Amino acid sequence: MRLLILLLLSFHAAYCALDTAAVIAIQTEINKHSADIEMILDHVKNLNARVSDLGRPGPPGMNGSPGFPGSKGEKGERAEDGMSGRDGMQGIPGVKGDMGPIGPTGMKGDKGSMFITNYMHDQYQKLVLF
Repeated sequence: MRLLILLLLSFHAAYCALDTAAVIAIQTEINKHSADIEMILDHVKNLNARVSDLGRPGPPGMNGSPGFPGSKGEKGERAEDGMSGRDGMQGIPGVKGDMGPIGPTGMKGDKGSMFITNYMHDQYQKLVLF
């Protein structure tokens, strides 16, 4: 029984020692990351200051050249509409389009007489022979 109690006490002491070592290791990591965060924060502050200085004109250079241009001004009020413009030039005529599709066949006409056909044939023959 004594052995069991002695084992439990030694196990508890070892567990507490491991727990303390883990806490110390975690605290060391936190301190490292805290230093990194501080360094990054300083960089951000310096960059912010440099960016805000970009809009302001700088001191004149060696030959007196101007600094950076300033920021754009605000938009003014809308003016009245002006006179309407003149008509433009007349364009050139376009190209004639292609012929459209052929339509449907028409209705059949009335039957004619042979008199008209023969009469037209005779008149044509007279013209050709003259």
